[in-house]
Amino acid sequence: MGNQGELRGGTSLRDPDLSVTPVRRRRGRWVSASVTLAVAALWTTVAPAQAAEATAPAAEDAGYASPGYPKYHLGQAMIQRGEMQVRLHTRLELRAALLTGDDNQLLRGDYAERVGFSMPRARLGLQGQFANKIPFAVVTDLAGNRLTDAWIGYERFRFFKMWFGARTVPFSRSAILSSADAALSERSRASDAMAPFRQVGITVGGDYPLLNLTWRFGLYNGFDRHEAHSFYGGAVNGSGLQGNKFHGLSAVGRLQIQPLGKLGPSVHDLEGGKLRLSLGGGAYMNDGGATAGTGYSADLHLKASGLHMLAEYIRDDASPKENPTTAATIPGQITRQAMSFEVGYVFRKLTFAVRGELIDANTLVENNDDELWVSAAVGRAFVGNMLRAWLQYDHRRESAGLPYDNDSLHFKIMLRL
Repeated sequence: MGNQGELRGGTSLRDPDLSVTPVRRRRGRWVSASVTLAVAALWTTVAPAQAAEATAPAAEDAGYASPGYPKYHLGQAMIQRGEMQVRLHTRLELRAALLTGDDNQLLRGDYAERVGFSMPRARLGLQGQFANKIPFAVVTDLAGNRLTDAWIGYERFRFFKMWFGARTVPFSRSAILSSADAALSERSRASDAMAPFRQVGITVGGDYPLLNLTWRFGLYNGFDRHEAHSFYGGAVNGSGLQGNKFHGLSAVGRLQIQPLGKLGPSVHDLEGGKLRLSLGGGAYMNDGGATAGTGYSADLHLKASGLHMLAEYIRDDASPKENPTTAATIPGQITRQAMSFEVGYVFRKLTFAVRGELIDANTLVENNDDELWVSAAVGRAFVGNMLRAWLQYDHRRESAGLPYDNDSLHFKIMLRL
């Protein structure tokens, strides 16, 4: 379930004009020897080899049949009584910042400012279905102190389905896929910053065998961004949970085809096999409390024989309202855009992936917010992909203005049930 639109709190944001030259002395330092040895020990652990056997349908549907752990799969913690089925959902993550620069800032998209530890997610909830056609979910994130999902669906017909409540809006592919199924340790920063993620409203859609065509359309409470002058703060999740007091409405739609076969829920290619591709795009119109605007996305996702490629483009245009009902988040009309390109390969239980991102937080201005991100990660799957670990290096280069000292190295471990 996951989707990160998660907020990252932090220190004060650096002035975009950057009149003060940043110190370029490298401050990064390694964590203590005990932490490093613990990381190395986990990374080199070899899980018991098991023969490739037929797995439970739930595991196959989720894409966890390979690598093979036939005794373990998501949704195992389940209670079933008659036509009611309820599954426990748990997701815990720990991130260790092993190396940071002098100018790392959480509000500028970095995962850490100092060497140390953080918990990006600590989720607990229930998912299930009734009468084989009414799915539901209630999930909260204790680390973020917020409700992430709370919805009821009606899926009796393949060609027309409905969902009611707080859930991920159908916009960009990276935002729709769970961050737990990302090839790198997190989604792209572009999707985190620009996708609306979870909002409260009604979603309808349909799935068709021809070209594996899917469509989604939804009406939701209008949304605004979190922090004034913070591009990476992203949109407020679950706007108007207690009622739509300050906003208008937003309309979001997405169309997608997978003509060569379904790709599954993961970004990387766990299943292997022949070439498959997904081509999709989304759009929204938003009437928020402080701003009104539109957004667009387009994406191409390929998988074949353990290889994957994911390319995305996201753009939005926003204008401040003459009579805002919430705090202003932008001083004037603004256009933001971002492009990301990712490739990777799965070898047994190891995943290797590299992602590049071009981010322009304001197309009318050339400054330090025009950035190139390059991230490289190696990941390891344990116990049927329910336990995963990554080692990731992030490099960021400002294409205009003064450069920052903000490269970083992270280790992350995730357990989900």
